This record gives sequence, C-alpha cells and structure tokens, in this order.
Amino acid sequence: NRISFIPENSFHNLTSLEALWLTSNPIEAVGNNAFNGLLQLEVLELNYTNIQSPISRKAVGLAETASVSG
Repeated sequence: NRISFIPENSFHNLTSLEALWLTSNPIEAVGNNAFNGLLQLEVLELNYTNIQSPISRKAVGLAETASVSG
C-alpha cells in the first residue's frame, strides 16, 4: 500500500473489524475520528510510518492496543 493520509471517518462502516495493520505506509497525517466506528477494533498498528504528530485517543477510538512508531 502507499497510503499517505487517513481521512476522517475512513472506516466508519467496518464495525466488525478487529485488527488493522497499516505498518510501513508513508502515512503523514491522520484525520480526527479517522477510526470512528470501529467498534470491535482491538489492534491498530501504525509502525514505520511518517506520522510526525501524536495521534489523539479520539482518533484511535476504542482500540485496545495501538502501536505507533516511526
């Protein structure tokens, strides 16, 4: 993948998704509430991206485990 930006509410229809791995994408920014609606999300991996600013807990939503590193 070559994802560079995750817009607001990108995954709002994926209410049953339990894990989302976006590792090693050139993601630079994540919109507010980008992961809103992921009601079953337990794991969110954003390692090895180009995200420079902290991602708010609001953007991450309900993920039990969120991993972000550059």
